[in-house]
Amino acid sequence: MPKPFDPDNFVILSCKAAMPFTQRVIDYLKKCNSHSAKINEKITMGQIKTSIFPGGEPKAKLETNVRRKTVHLFQCFRHSDEAPLLCYDVVELLVVLDMLKRSKVDEIFLYMPFLPFQRQEKKKDGREPISAKLIFDLIATAGGKKVEDIVTTDLHEQAEEGFSDDPVDNLISWPIFASYIQQKLKLDPRTFVVVSPDAGGTARAKSFAKRLGTSYAIINKIRDEDGSVIAEDVVGNVEDKIPVMIDDIIGTGSSTTECQDLLIKHGANKEILYAFATHGLFCKDKKKVPAEKKFYEHNIQIITTDSIPEKHQRYYDTCYKWLKDVLTLSPYFSDAIYCNETGMSLSNKIDGYEKQVKQNYGNIQDFLIPLKPLEICI
Repeated sequence: MPKPFDPDNFVILSCKAAMPFTQRVIDYLKKCNSHSAKINEKITMGQIKTSIFPGGEPKAKLETNVRRKTVHLFQCFRHSDEAPLLCYDVVELLVVLDMLKRSKVDEIFLYMPFLPFQRQEKKKDGREPISAKLIFDLIATAGGKKVEDIVTTDLHEQAEEGFSDDPVDNLISWPIFASYIQQKLKLDPRTFVVVSPDAGGTARAKSFAKRLGTSYAIINKIRDEDGSVIAEDVVGNVEDKIPVMIDDIIGTGSSTTECQDLLIKHGANKEILYAFATHGLFCKDKKKVPAEKKFYEHNIQIITTDSIPEKHQRYYDTCYKWLKDVLTLSPYFSDAIYCNETGMSLSNKIDGYEKQVKQNYGNIQDFLIPLKPLEICI
């Protein structure tokens, strides 16, 4: 039997960078679980006062009582072309976990829409770290035995779940993307092809295409002498099709534009490419060219999620022609809180989103985040 959902027994907390995302989770939790008004009034965000010591060290003080309670803690990680923001967010999380451990909490459920350092999941050469394992080790050390579960989205490699001694729920974003294609883009399955930008994403693309009733193709890549990755060939028929690329992470955008050029050479629609990525880092490349500039110039339409906090300055501050939409993951994480509190199956909740894709129902508007008003495009 499920346990009662009682906000008196738990506290929702957020580190600084995750506060907008956490508020969206709370809003959805109130909206979609049919709670009474009295219960909804109690679902609020607890307070953590954060500041910085002289010298740049994060400082945190808990201003909400968590003794003998369950804590649902959120952290997002800001990415920029300089490391300090990301590194600060990682250290802040560790400081907050240590603070909670010493505040007599019963257990901690940790929610991170994007897990940093996950792209270094294996040694590709000698004398290299496995940073994806390190980040789990740091969390385990800071939170101790109080960390009950870690919830994240679309790990770079499924096997990374095994790097953590604590249970990991690795949620998948493709049902949201599939619903978007059905309801917002309204693409006919006969007119588009799902594309994986590399062989590592084959299973993701195959599953995505199967649910949407269309075909898929794989980009074959090679690594040249200086370590750069080059798109070499396309496996699958893309002729006269609209390419719909799906990936877990978009970084500098170079791979996306290279794949587009290759797809066009193989007869794909040259007018537009839709690129879906769970985690939009949108960094500058080695030549300091922003990813956003490449998408804008190549007419690539990006659909991403809110797993990465919005940057302070972006190329699309004055033009949204490249950014099609941002979809929120907050319903997923709302479900995760509810299931962790009641003991219900999170898998069954996520299966519900998959069924919506198969039967083409549900409301994609629940996932759309309004973009800022357009200004003059440059």
